[in-house]
Amino acid sequence: MNYQYDGSFEGFLSVIFQIYHDGAGQAEDIEEVRMGEGLFGNYCFVPSDWGAAERVLKGFMDRAGSRASAILYHAFLSDEAKKERLLFRYMRYGFQRKTNSSGFMRESWMWTVAGWARKTERERHRMLGLIRFSELEDGTLYAPIRPDTCIIPLTAGHFKKRMPVQKWMIHDVGRHIAVYYDGKTAELVHIQESAANPPLGGDEQTVRRWWTAYYKSTAIKERFNPQLRRSFMPEKYWSFLTEMQDVNDPEK
Repeated sequence: MNYQYDGSFEGFLSVIFQIYHDGAGQAEDIEEVRMGEGLFGNYCFVPSDWGAAERVLKGFMDRAGSRASAILYHAFLSDEAKKERLLFRYMRYGFQRKTNSSGFMRESWMWTVAGWARKTERERHRMLGLIRFSELEDGTLYAPIRPDTCIIPLTAGHFKKRMPVQKWMIHDVGRHIAVYYDGKTAELVHIQESAANPPLGGDEQTVRRWWTAYYKSTAIKERFNPQLRRSFMPEKYWSFLTEMQDVNDPEK
């Protein structure tokens, strides 16, 4: 049986619940629904069910531990192609063997899963220092990003602690999802592609000019090191960094 789901982590766990209900040996493939029905073989679309997903995650955490569960979640967010089959294998191993996280990683193939998780964790750590907010017309702080991995769900806690009363949104423009915080609660929302450029507040352009001017004025020409700068601020992120707009790069 081929199983399909909506692409969410909750949906993936709901599929795992359904697979065990049907018999784990019957699962041939798990895929995110992108183009509608599968072209070949039997398929079954499993809707997201938070109750079922919660039971699966709690059971996995009880058997494999919290670190293995974190690796599972971060590996899922890596957006690796065809990740579902290996993550299902990872979970089956965890359910079958009650062990700590160090023992859980003795199997060599599991380091692929761990590598996916590290990819997500590294980008989250880097992006937390590269997210730039702009003020919209209604006073909401808005930050567009285009990360390689789906780190959006992992940013909410960090900024909720630092801006607990301010409304803000972090928008993954590539995946058309965002974390929106209304001053009390953070939630994951879907954004229409046409809404990728919301109107800025009246003073935002002035603030941007001040920030860019400050960035340029504090730079020491004799210490300019473009290679080092790119190691901390990869060029693929520059389009969303205020201070990198209209910055001349001598290497180009």
